[in-house]
Amino acid sequence: MNGMPSFAFSIQQRSTGGSEYSLRAKQEAYRKAYNYLNTHREWMDYREYRRQGLPIGSGVTEAACKTVFTQRFKESGMSWKIDGGR
Repeated sequence: MNGMPSFAFSIQQRSTGGSEYSLRAKQEAYRKAYNYLNTHREWMDYREYRRQGLPIGSGVTEAACKTVFTQRFKESGMSWKIDGGR
């Protein structure tokens, strides 16, 4: 089971849907998510990142993007066409 915790295996086994296809689709989605998280877990040490004072959400990046785009595209008297905004 590649180290899958027993509770996760239990959840997977209890996953039911209206059809055989939906059960297979749920199991495949579960497998993909589990493998992704397992593969990238070394970069998900959020407790350590918080201890270091690092931001762990996307809010800082989103706010920076909003500021840059606002300054660039919304200056007084400016108007834009789609091609000019690219």
